Amino acid sequence: MVEGPGHVPFDQIEYNMKLQRQLCHGAPFYVLGPLVTDIFPGYDHITSCIGATAAGYHGASMLCYVTPKEHLGLPKKDDVKQGCIAYKIAAHASDVALGIPGSRDRDDELTKARAALNWEKHFELSFDPDLARAFHDEDLDVDTDFCAMCGHDWCSVRISKEIVEFASGKAEGFEQLEELARALGGAVAASAVKAGATGLRLGAGATTPKIRVEGSVKAAAVATDAVDVRGVQIDSGASVDYLANSGVISAAITGTKGSATAILDAGGRHVYVSNLPGPAGARRARSDPAQGRSAAAAAGTVAAGIPPHAGPSPDRGGVAPAAVSASSETGTARAGRS
Repeated sequence: MVEGPGHVPFDQIEYNMKLQRQLCHGAPFYVLGPLVTDIFPGYDHITSCIGATAAGYHGASMLCYVTPKEHLGLPKKDDVKQGCIAYKIAAHASDVALGIPGSRDRDDELTKARAALNWEKHFELSFDPDLARAFHDEDLDVDTDFCAMCGHDWCSVRISKEIVEFASGKAEGFEQLEELARALGGAVAASAVKAGATGLRLGAGATTPKIRVEGSVKAAAVATDAVDVRGVQIDSGASVDYLANSGVISAAITGTKGSATAILDAGGRHVYVSNLPGPAGARRARSDPAQGRSAAAAAGTVAAGIPPHAGPSPDRGGVAPAAVSASSETGTARAGRS
């Protein structure tokens, strides 16, 4: 067996491995690393296992581990452990890259467990289950359908899984959601004078995994008092995970006070909202020069506005005759389904 060099720039490792096999007539070749850079004393188990991975891929027969104490002192027990782990990573990565039969089977199984958010299987298949579990439990001491790295709202694995389930028609509540989606395929409008207005409201206890808006949900009000106008309102106690909007969700108020909110999540659950492109050329516009304003909204738009001037006539939000509509002179106007 021939010992190879311990310090080689990364771009020269392949050439070095091939040259050795040629000059030594195919004799087994082992390497101490090699280190790919020299300016990280204390971390040479990392700088060397990078080179070891390349060396293993290009023909090295054995990898000799390096510890964090390399060039600095005599390694202790934990130093040896860290060096061995780094080189097990290098050797395994080389085997996988070389396509050695069976080398990536465990990787594939762990990948499936991770995609399925199967934490127990995830830990069981990992190289160091105790460490993996400890890191997980630092932030979340229970198994959930997400990890603390991105959190519930931004977990791409969880969101992708839910979208696939929904698209397949197998997701819980799919039938009810299909009915709701059809109701929102046209125009949903609410308008009011001297009162607030809400286009679509889900009250406490209402539960649906997703809402899909393909037409328009609009709310508008004319009032001199402080009133609230909401395009979509989700009350505390309601449960909605995902709102997909390929239409228009808007809220507008004409007056000197009050607030207009396109989407209000009163429960603070941070519903995941996705603005999706609508049909090609789908565009809705309205203009009211008498009230000193104009607005245009493309499909996949969420908008809210308080015009600078109050007008003498009720603002109907520029909505054409609605599939579902409501109006009120004295109380809050709401339209839609809970």
